[in-house]
Amino acid sequence: VPSSPFELNGRPLLGTIVNIHQLGWKVLVAQPVKKAFKPFRTTVMTIVFGLVIAMVLAASISWLQAGKFSGFFQAYAEKTQAIAHGQYDVQWPSSNTAELTHLGQSLQHMAQMISQREMELTDSETRMRITLDSIGDAVIAADAHGVITRMNPIAETLTGWPLDKAVGQHL
Repeated sequence: VPSSPFELNGRPLLGTIVNIHQLGWKVLVAQPVKKAFKPFRTTVMTIVFGLVIAMVLAASISWLQAGKFSGFFQAYAEKTQAIAHGQYDVQWPSSNTAELTHLGQSLQHMAQMISQREMELTDSETRMRITLDSIGDAVIAADAHGVITRMNPIAETLTGWPLDKAVGQHL
């Protein structure tokens, strides 16, 4: 016979009737409902308490890690701003995270390549200026809108315009 709740003398009990065939007896085995479910309640409360502690620990660790990553991202943002302003020899923060280390290495390589290209462009501009200045004829360079961008010394002499006054004027 399965266990079932009942009342005896006004007290709620949980029990079952057990047949003892050899003696011809029927024995009522019962205990108060609160006592019967106490181990279950204790187990559930222990699990709930453990879950709450685990959630608080997980949230705390997540908050600390988020702060750490936020610091890395802030440092990387500052370093990329330095690159944008022409400072190519920045040192990237070290990290135990492979992805951030790889990002730092990639950004450092990018900065080196930009620096190299800027030097090559400056060298090219210098060679072009030397070539333009050494031409014996007057040369005036303008953009697609006819605005003067360059002129050589012969052009300055022939037009009477100094370079700094001519640049930006329409032809």
